[in-house]
Amino acid sequence: MSKLPKAINSIQPKSSISLKKGEEKDDKIKVNLKYFIFMSIKNKFFCNFFKDENHYLDVMTTLYRQTIPWLENNTFSTLNNSHCHSILAGTSQSKKILSILKDYEEEYPLLKITNTDEEEPEDFYQIASHSGVRLIGKRIGNQFLLYFIDCYHLVYRKELFDQDYKNIQYFPAPYQENISLIDFTNTAIEIAECLECKVLEKIIH
Repeated sequence: MSKLPKAINSIQPKSSISLKKGEEKDDKIKVNLKYFIFMSIKNKFFCNFFKDENHYLDVMTTLYRQTIPWLENNTFSTLNNSHCHSILAGTSQSKKILSILKDYEEEYPLLKITNTDEEEPEDFYQIASHSGVRLIGKRIGNQFLLYFIDCYHLVYRKELFDQDYKNIQYFPAPYQENISLIDFTNTAIEIAECLECKVLEKIIH
């Protein structure tokens, strides 16, 4: 596979940040992972699969060990730069994000991420991770709701989807529809031993 082109933001977004109602300038950021879609997806203009296992481990380890702790020790007013900014509703980038979220919902029907109604569009927010990837989500006050990772800065690429990205397909845990769930509602757990592996094995099998 040929070397991937250097990913840069070819469109410079507005970097001004306005405070929300009830939000103080020094409010620390709270990262909300409730809607984080860790699975990867690919369509005609977007891909966030990983190049290999090392790439996946680098991105995820950096996210949890460096970027999130760093964000939660900072405020939105300190993220005033070209890589951390609002993505206004109605822009081409916002429409691209809506399209990606709709594809996620079609691919993973159990997910309901956000309002994907184009008649009532929402602003989104982008943050640069220490590993170089972009975190795409939504800002509510001093909360950042992370939706998905943009590994190759494709939300802001003007160019056509590069052929090289179509060959990227690594993800360690593919989504499975037929997952067996265990209902313990009618299972008597009277003593602590019932929670040991050997007892759970009998319940499962």
